[in-house]
Amino acid sequence: MQFERNYKLLHNTYWKFLIPTILTVMTGNIALIIDSVIISTLISPVSLSGIQVIEPLASFFSLLYWMIGLGGSLIYMNTKADFDEEKANKIFTVAIGSITLIGLIVMSICLLFTNEIIPLISSSATANSYAVDYFRMYAMSVPFLCYTLCLYYFVRGEGMTKLTLISSLLISIVNLSLDVVFIKFFNMGIAGSGLASTIAYCVGTIFVSVCFFRLTSSIKFVKVKLVSFIKIFVDIIKSGFAGASNQLYAIIVVIVYNYLLIAFSDYQGLFSFQICINTLFFMSIFLIALMQSSSPVLSVYYKEGDYAGVNYIKNKSLKLIALCGFVFGIFLIAFPQTLLVLYSVSDKSSDFLINAIQLFGLRYFTMGFTVFYVFYAQSIQKNKLANIVSVGHDFVLTVIIVFILTFTLGIMGLWLSYVVTDIIALLILFIYSRYIHKKSNGEFEGFYINKVPKDNVYDFTINANVDEAKELSSLIKKTLKDNPLVDCACLSLEEFLIDTIEINEKMKTIDVFLNVEGGCIKISIKDSGVERKDDFTFENEELNCNRELNHSRLLGLNNTLITIS
Repeated sequence: MQFERNYKLLHNTYWKFLIPTILTVMTGNIALIIDSVIISTLISPVSLSGIQVIEPLASFFSLLYWMIGLGGSLIYMNTKADFDEEKANKIFTVAIGSITLIGLIVMSICLLFTNEIIPLISSSATANSYAVDYFRMYAMSVPFLCYTLCLYYFVRGEGMTKLTLISSLLISIVNLSLDVVFIKFFNMGIAGSGLASTIAYCVGTIFVSVCFFRLTSSIKFVKVKLVSFIKIFVDIIKSGFAGASNQLYAIIVVIVYNYLLIAFSDYQGLFSFQICINTLFFMSIFLIALMQSSSPVLSVYYKEGDYAGVNYIKNKSLKLIALCGFVFGIFLIAFPQTLLVLYSVSDKSSDFLINAIQLFGLRYFTMGFTVFYVFYAQSIQKNKLANIVSVGHDFVLTVIIVFILTFTLGIMGLWLSYVVTDIIALLILFIYSRYIHKKSNGEFEGFYINKVPKDNVYDFTINANVDEAKELSSLIKKTLKDNPLVDCACLSLEEFLIDTIEINEKMKTIDVFLNVEGGCIKISIKDSGVERKDDFTFENEELNCNRELNHSRLLGLNNTLITIS
């Protein structure tokens, strides 16, 4: 078909989000690995057990900013897609205001009750001594950490992905530099690493705030009444909980794993588990980046009824997940000795650690598909399904299977428990998808459930030139020749496209999506040109129809909706 959609605009948007996000997450995760190497080298490998002890608390902090940042940004973008700027700013205000207040409260509790909290999550005296020293300093970073990483979600929604990269790089450089200074030159031990993290996030908070509010005028803090604040906050929690809840379950699961490790191998199992978990940072670079890049795009396109666009992003993400899982899984299984050298592990512990790494590495082949399912379901507005999958996979199955395998196979069963959990979860989801296909009579399709594109929608891509804009208008007129609104729709579309092309000399393609339903024609237009303001008016006002034009800036694209009725 002439002007058949080529997905170039969506492809470019996806990679515009993905590359800086990968680099952002890579910067943070590699910094964590280097941080652990510095601690292992300058103090001792055993000191890593102290960091492993507070992993449940770190997961809790992640839950907070992830839940409010992800949930708030998804609602924010959906609201902007509905062209309600005032409500969108209220959502932003509630999200940032609430995470800041929560961060301050959590920090206060952690500082006041450090000595009481640590023994609740670990019974190892050796590990706890390191954990207490580290956590007293690290807890002060919580307000800055939560604020900054929550704000990142909104920064990406505005298309400023490079800003998150620069901010993350700055935080990492400050953190690692101060690690060496405090540990080696000030002899602060592991407490120095905690203080370095606090100072780094404080610097990052100032930097990203100043830059973001200077670069954007469409997002700002506004006054929100208490009743409205509470309602919006609850909506944010509902929206973000499914994707972030794996952090909540991780808190409990890590505690379970820590107790089993201590019971079967004491501190040797703890620091081996910490090293295995650290290997996930490499895979997490790509997984987290894929989720954070695809979630906003999936959310916006699904809300608009562009199910073909949803499938395009979903399939591209799954291919990348499969590739990354295969590469990292093979590497860990084939070259586990690399980690022994990296973490300065002695010969005494080498055989134990190699076995742990190789068995743990099997999960790389499966983990991405279940993680993506949760974020995908949440993005297409299936929060209930996302919550069920998250609690079922990340908590219920994981805990049951690790107990069964550990008490059956010993410590080897613990390392295998992750991949076994993934396989069982994927089998259950496959059965569920087949059930939904039959129940919906063909409305949904695929393992990752998506609606089948309807016959009353049409999508096109044109090159940004006036001739193709006119030709597209003629094509639509022929396609919808029996619709009484087609003349008005085609003239309105042609006029707007020509104006868009004339003010964007370097723009390459424009996507046009038509939805013909009831007594109206909705025309969605997306382009990567200069940001449009509310400065366009139709010239021909004598047409026998009602026309409404709405505009917003989403995903770094101009998002325009023309409604003809």
